[in-house]
Amino acid sequence: MTVNQELFNKIADVIEMEPDAYYQGDWACFSDDSVYCQSAEEADAKLDKLEHLCGTEHCIAGWAIVLTAKEQGLLSVARAERDGFIQYSDGEINVSPFDWLRGLAQRTAGDKDFVRAGATLLGLDRDDAGYLFNGGWSPESGLSVPEALRKIGGGASVYDV
Repeated sequence: MTVNQELFNKIADVIEMEPDAYYQGDWACFSDDSVYCQSAEEADAKLDKLEHLCGTEHCIAGWAIVLTAKEQGLLSVARAERDGFIQYSDGEINVSPFDWLRGLAQRTAGDKDFVRAGATLLGLDRDDAGYLFNGGWSPESGLSVPEALRKIGGGASVYDV
């Protein structure tokens, strides 16, 4: 399997630009301070800038799915609304991140399972994906997460960074 260096680098870039958009402990979750967008246009504008959607945070597998979906033109609040992943409350939009991400995983990698979808998109085997996507993963060699991801994308073993 060939590692997807470009996607590893894109994930590293996002985490570097928006550290609060990364949380390894869950596939997709909302931060406490920003759960809603005021409009579909606002949410789509955030996606266009690679900002996390309305306060959502993603792990490495989650970002692999989201960035691939963005590249394929699948990321839009309008599409999520059609797929039933948008809920309205008092004129605001609330995206169910877990369901939304599962739908994106199915469309981008052909699998609703986040580990298998992330592994497919990043070019990892099952063991490497299980290790890297573990909620407790962090770089072991004193590297930052973006630095470690760039090294893995460049061919380093997930166990050595």
